[in-house]
Amino acid sequence: MKIEIYRLSMENPGDAQGLQQLLDNNLIKASQIVAIIGKTEGNGGANDFTRALATHAITAVLSKALNMPSSEVINRIAIAWSGGCEGVLSPHMTVFTRDISANNPNPSDDKREDPNLSKKYARGAMALGVAIGLKEIPKNAVTNESIAHDMSLYSSVASTSAGGEINSCEVVVFGNSPTSTSQYRIGHATLANVTDIDGVRAAIRSAGLNIHAEATEAEVQKIAAIFAKADAPIHGVLWGQRTTMLSDADIHYERHARAALGAVITSVTHDSRIFISGATEHQCALGYAPIAVIVKVADSYS
Repeated sequence: MKIEIYRLSMENPGDAQGLQQLLDNNLIKASQIVAIIGKTEGNGGANDFTRALATHAITAVLSKALNMPSSEVINRIAIAWSGGCEGVLSPHMTVFTRDISANNPNPSDDKREDPNLSKKYARGAMALGVAIGLKEIPKNAVTNESIAHDMSLYSSVASTSAGGEINSCEVVVFGNSPTSTSQYRIGHATLANVTDIDGVRAAIRSAGLNIHAEATEAEVQKIAAIFAKADAPIHGVLWGQRTTMLSDADIHYERHARAALGAVITSVTHDSRIFISGATEHQCALGYAPIAVIVKVADSYS
């Protein structure tokens, strides 16, 4: 099984030109696309319609390429967006393909009243589902009351997002396999806060790229994708100093956090096409945030 990754810049939420060009030039086959994950320039809130527009644009292209209705495309391919490109974050999509022919080597009513409030329950429930599925926590430890409240329950490898533009859960699993012919490797780490530059480097090294400071031009080309979560510091205090992330009535704290972390990661990788989603309920220990990096570790398949 061979996996390929294509990170495509987007000029606007409805821009599927990069994907169309890959298809037109026979660089990828629509039948091999398994997931598309990206960032749009909306506000990331419940009224962020840029995610729905991006999904519409993508499914329109794939509907024609696969000769099937858009509704079937959505059931066939996992499509997930995180809204909000605050700070230096750049709108983009990451397309994942899988070639299995390649030879292998050896919520409750009160939560629905406020759509933004409901997001934390959706994210938390999904993360706890991962934790239960991977036997990180026992199933009987989770109750309706513990979701989004008991942060001692968490998964060490889950990263979840929530949005009103989807009608069902989209699940994408990344992992390294000794039987894969992919030239990519994924690694992960945890961030102590949105300025944890050492945590960013640790995630990159975990994926197999031995980086210690800013990435060189050659190293930048080897970083295929970065997925991170961002959250406000506990009580809004960062390095002993008060911030206004949690008290700003104009800008939601998730947007502050995404902007800060985006700048930190870009300072290392020199590429602002980063998937950063806000809030970390049950996705790691309280106060921390997960980050995963996919690196190209080989120039050709063995």
